[in-house]
Amino acid sequence: MSNDELSSSGAIATEATTSTTTTSTIPPQPPNVRMPEMAFAVVGRQVSEAVVVTDPNGDDVVIRAFGDDVPGFRPVTNVRGTIIGFEWEPTEAGEWQVEMTATDSGGLVGNATVELIAHHEPSVDMLLAMGDSIAAGFGRDRSDFVGADDCFRSEADAYSTLAFDQLIEAGSLGSQSELLIVACSAAGSSDLATLATSATDRQGNVIGDSMSQLERATLLNPTVVTLTIGASDVGLFDLEEFLLPDAGGNPVAAVDAVELDRRISTVRANLGNTFDVLMATTSAHVVITTAFNPVASTPIGVEGCRGDCMVAASNRIVDELNTMLLEVAAGQREGRVSVARLDGVADVFEAPNGLGVDALRDGLGPFQGLVDTFTGGATALCADDGGVDAPLISALDCAHPNTDGQRAIAEVVADVLLSI
Repeated sequence: MSNDELSSSGAIATEATTSTTTTSTIPPQPPNVRMPEMAFAVVGRQVSEAVVVTDPNGDDVVIRAFGDDVPGFRPVTNVRGTIIGFEWEPTEAGEWQVEMTATDSGGLVGNATVELIAHHEPSVDMLLAMGDSIAAGFGRDRSDFVGADDCFRSEADAYSTLAFDQLIEAGSLGSQSELLIVACSAAGSSDLATLATSATDRQGNVIGDSMSQLERATLLNPTVVTLTIGASDVGLFDLEEFLLPDAGGNPVAAVDAVELDRRISTVRANLGNTFDVLMATTSAHVVITTAFNPVASTPIGVEGCRGDCMVAASNRIVDELNTMLLEVAAGQREGRVSVARLDGVADVFEAPNGLGVDALRDGLGPFQGLVDTFTGGATALCADDGGVDAPLISALDCAHPNTDGQRAIAEVVADVLLSI
């Protein structure tokens, strides 16, 4: 006889009893439960696996199945009501666990757990570019600030596009592979799971319906995911609003340490959730970039923290962000996540002197609103002199990579992927 029902929590609660007349003189031993440790299924397709339960002493055994409320999961029993396997036809991507326990008449228990993994089936090899304004290619030219695209993308010049081309040329991705960009200039770390955005190809054509970046990753199950996130969360693009006033040139006093810690903690939690979803619902290899510091060597800075003070303050912010990014990446599943280092010796990014007249950018004159339209108000990072001769940072906002900067990021990302 068998009794199959759902528990009050919605989890599986299935049991069946099997009887035997075999006797034994061996010491009491628990039943043995054998089944696969892992079962993988494509959403919408059924898989079947066997569950074999034996008792060394030939005792009657009660078999139960319990665990997560798994969509599309059903224990299979024989004519005597004994569980002999399970069928699973998942309706959504994700990961779950189900435990089979066998209890004999003496109360001894044996068990085994199966991890169930469901992914959507990808139609083609794909690189999906996720993240913020840097990943979107924002900042290359004036059109990024006034364009019709809500995410202000420059698809053709985004580092994901340039890296994708290198992977195709190297044969790492097939010629029929596809590139899709969902990164958005409006996105912070929390928005990866909540902000509905369009997806575009390298020509800027909109593909599919609007949904969050994580939802699209789950649906498409891409081959590769590139991810850049965190700089906007910690205020790197608007340090004027983040640093404390009246620091007296002291970079330690200039940084609001409490607020920085709060922001870093928030990004850590959001990024952890992002990786949880990517690891559970896709088979993609994820490449996350660390943050670079775009500040000029002689920056304009902010009131109370200019020049060297601004350099030191921004370095502290970037360093703490990168320490957290590396820790989160290191905590993911082995072989699934790589880091493209844009910090340390790889940080070749330095803001030039900003576009326009410094006096207008630095002041609050009648043209400030117009200037801010094209600079985003992010002027503190700009050079207070001529700046570098061949900058990789846009002169429009002194924060985002220009085309050469995007190309430099692409080189690092492609090298990481080609080394796998």
